[in-house]
Amino acid sequence: MKTKYKFIEFFEWTGMDGEKYWRCQNRRGKYLLAHVAYHKKWKEWEFLPQPNMSFTIECINDISDFLSQLNNQKSSPQGQKGGG
Repeated sequence: MKTKYKFIEFFEWTGMDGEKYWRCQNRRGKYLLAHVAYHKKWKEWEFLPQPNMSFTIECINDISDFLSQLNNQKSSPQGQKGGG
């Protein structure tokens, strides 16, 4: 699965609650831009940007590609309690 793009990258992360998330951060300064979390009720991954974030069309396309990869996986992630 592709996780590294031109300006952003995604890192798998397990929260203190045991849920699996992905961190989206910029590649240059490693600043947190958003989280990607599994929404159990919707049965899909969702993009949760940090406040006051803006994204170029290139980054939005990369985010969409990453979410498509996650959502096209056959099974739901383990350890998910839900969200949203």
